[in-house]
Amino acid sequence: MELENKKIWRGARSKGLVLRLTDSIFPRYCVRCGEEGQLLCDKCNVNWHPGRIPAKCVVCGKESIFGETCARCTEDNTPDGHLTTFAYADPVARALIGNWKYHYDETAWNLLRTRIGVELNQVRQCLDTFGIQSVLAIPLHRRRVCERGFDQSKLCAEFIATTLGKEKADILERVRGTGKQAHRSDKEREEEMKDSPFQILSGMYVPKKILLVDDVWTTGSTARAAIRTLRCAGAEVIWVYTIARG
Repeated sequence: MELENKKIWRGARSKGLVLRLTDSIFPRYCVRCGEEGQLLCDKCNVNWHPGRIPAKCVVCGKESIFGETCARCTEDNTPDGHLTTFAYADPVARALIGNWKYHYDETAWNLLRTRIGVELNQVRQCLDTFGIQSVLAIPLHRRRVCERGFDQSKLCAEFIATTLGKEKADILERVRGTGKQAHRSDKEREEEMKDSPFQILSGMYVPKKILLVDDVWTTGSTARAAIRTLRCAGAEVIWVYTIARG
């Protein structure tokens, strides 16, 4: 036992040294005030108030309960409603998402996850109201996962499913790479998603009522492509949750 404890202590000490060395070579700066030391300094973390995002139809923008899609706006590839935590226009939220996705900074995800957890009550109420039990991520293409080392949508879906006590369903795969959507115009995104890059994994059961999870909603073209695939496979109720909405 004593030997094992020494190994753990040495491992922790080594990890601490590596982290300190990394921070000295690549210092962090607060995304809100620019002070060196942390990605979001303690003072800015306390004073960061993103504000509540109005629940509204993602098609016409009319306010609705939970963010339900208006009946007149409903099509085969639109979600039944959309839930989100941040406005993508919020500079702190946008910077944290960017640092997580493109600079692989786990601290950014920890900060986002803490804020998301506080705001999940509305998501819980929505899922209970519409009888949704299954949480499903909009997956990255395997090539992108290899480049990035993780799939941010899957991590978020797992967090939501675990926190709310829902089933996490891994039934969707992206079979065609679509490049980085952040560098494309709205028209280019829509064009790229005309032929859905998604398919259902062979032999997998498709839940009837699903919460589909992604990181950011901008034009919604990626989500609509996934929704189209899921509806063709038998899904009846599909809500979307994204960390931020553009």
